[in-house]
Amino acid sequence: DRDLALLKIDAKGLPAIPVADSDKVQLNEPVQAFGFPNPRLLGRSLKVNQGAISGIENSGKQKTFQTSVTINRGNSGGPLVNNKGEAIGVVVAVYDILSEVGVCIPVNCITDMLNKEMVTLPKSTAASELDSVSLVKLVAPTVAYVVNESVQWSFYVDGVEGNDFGDDVPKVEFSPDGQQLAVLSDHGEFISIWDYNIPRRTFGIDKSKVKSKYYGIANDVAFSSDGKYLGWAEHGFNGFPGIRTKFPREADLFLWNLAQGELEWGRFTPNTKFDLGGYRICFSPNGKLIATASDSEPFRIQKMPLAISTMHELSVKDGPIRDIEFSPDSKLLLTVDRLGECRVWDVTTGKVRYSFEKSDSTEFSFDGSKLVTLVNDTLYVRDANTGYVIKQLEHDGGESIRAFRKNGMDGVFSFSYFDASVGAMNLEGKWLFRLNVMDEKRTKERGKFVSGEISSDGGAIALGHSNGWVTILKMEYLLQRGR
Repeated sequence: DRDLALLKIDAKGLPAIPVADSDKVQLNEPVQAFGFPNPRLLGRSLKVNQGAISGIENSGKQKTFQTSVTINRGNSGGPLVNNKGEAIGVVVAVYDILSEVGVCIPVNCITDMLNKEMVTLPKSTAASELDSVSLVKLVAPTVAYVVNESVQWSFYVDGVEGNDFGDDVPKVEFSPDGQQLAVLSDHGEFISIWDYNIPRRTFGIDKSKVKSKYYGIANDVAFSSDGKYLGWAEHGFNGFPGIRTKFPREADLFLWNLAQGELEWGRFTPNTKFDLGGYRICFSPNGKLIATASDSEPFRIQKMPLAISTMHELSVKDGPIRDIEFSPDSKLLLTVDRLGECRVWDVTTGKVRYSFEKSDSTEFSFDGSKLVTLVNDTLYVRDANTGYVIKQLEHDGGESIRAFRKNGMDGVFSFSYFDASVGAMNLEGKWLFRLNVMDEKRTKERGKFVSGEISSDGGAIALGHSNGWVTILKMEYLLQRGR
């Protein structure tokens, strides 16, 4: 109930910070906070901020210190230290509406918790205050940056009403740097971004409040290649009793500026027909183009920024488009229609370079030189520029594939939604691992996993479940299990 956890690690001889009697702390007493605020922006070196005790609150048995020290995400868990180098508290929070006020738990509460675990901290013998340099030299060795090295963990996405049909299953998408995860949830009406290593939600967009008159159901979400934008594609139902009767128009593409925290661009088109399919969105790796596809319209290739007119507006005979993807060099565009026919388009000319029928799942290889197609239990490896089949590989490990490169090796990661298993095969046809990742207990708690994605660096796997959970798996763990 105090937002504290005690971690046990396998190490000896570590320095410990001396503690003071926090009951003797005075209002306006000078203090310093040690920690690692915003490590992705500022780096993982230790930071020190100065301030004072601005408030002492007692609420029943819950005593807290309020401080004027600048506190940011990443300071949590760090010590609050007086001018003698003694810990008087632990930083736990900052008020969203009062960013200049930080909250700390007095150290006496910490020592009480430690005493129950038979752990003691050294009492301070300091007789006088220290200069700032000496204080840092004393405290810094006792503060450490903790990295989540778990091989598997899960977190719950708020607002998901789960079922086993996939309507409310999170759609997961890694950011370009592989450190964050975008999730669609709550019937596609809520989009959130998670720092999945903590895990903590860092950003949320309630689409019903973005354009309350025109919003629909989001089907796809993607980060721009530079990570500055989050785009999502959607549609609204019109005239379908009990679901989307209030939407007079269809909203098919939004672009959210993550740096500015606002909607930068949106395109609305009349809902002229009843569509049960979805919209798709894809940013080109070079950051210059965006491709979108819908059920009722030709798919588009547009230049960034989106104020520039459409570059190509193209149609396929057997629409709608169920998947769309740029090649890593942004020169080709893959589309897969509802019948599974694949077309590879020349982005410059807008012409089909080649096509082939039947595809359960298709991906460009990591370097873009090959196109890998899963059909039933066979992988077809093609030359990406010509479509010529180079090799066929037996593959009975899933219904959906994702390309990856790990330790200089190219391969495909496969998801099997029916038997809750994952696997990875290199492009020579060798299985690196095949594992069932969901036992009966976890499946009952979190629901079946029905969506999955792999980070661009091949280091992490994200699985979306039907009951609103997201599971993260470390690739190194899976490879070691496979060995």
